[in-house]
Amino acid sequence: MREQTTRRLKAFRSTSRRGFSLLEVMTALSLGTLIAGALFHSLIFIGRSSHNLSAYASLSGQTRQGVELVGQDIRVAADIVHFKAEEGSITLFHQETEQRSPRLITLTYKPEERFLKRTERVLSPDLSEVTSVRESTLLRGLEQFTFVGYNLNRLETNNPAEIKQVQMQLRLLERRGQRGITEEIYSTRFILRNKG
Repeated sequence: MREQTTRRLKAFRSTSRRGFSLLEVMTALSLGTLIAGALFHSLIFIGRSSHNLSAYASLSGQTRQGVELVGQDIRVAADIVHFKAEEGSITLFHQETEQRSPRLITLTYKPEERFLKRTERVLSPDLSEVTSVRESTLLRGLEQFTFVGYNLNRLETNNPAEIKQVQMQLRLLERRGQRGITEEIYSTRFILRNKG
């Protein structure tokens, strides 16, 4: 019995000192390479997804903010001075209030630059002259943009005197890199609450 135990101990000691065979090393390297490759591809996928998600969030936030500003301008307008649906242009008149002087606000789509420009002209109290002008860009990356006017009967019209509702339709496209494209489409309608 003692002899058997001694032989087993010697056999165990000789195999523990022996090292790994070539087959074991190659198998371990193959498995390690497969795992490293899978991790690398997962990291690339996560990076692309994160990049696309941040592009979408940025575009969505910019769009919401721009649409809200246009909506505020249209809802409080007392009248429409100029309306060209095919050009994507509208000029709104805002009456004098306790906090603000009378104003003309022009929203113009610039297809060659792909943005919506807002021009605010502050008028003198007697409406005879422009006292200041401020320009800003509301939406960038516009592929398509239109205004559509509707009368009280919800029929489409281009006559500024008849327009009671304005629908804004837009398509934004943002390109990042070769494949990174984010698209957003909006269509919203605003009622001119202060127009008589």
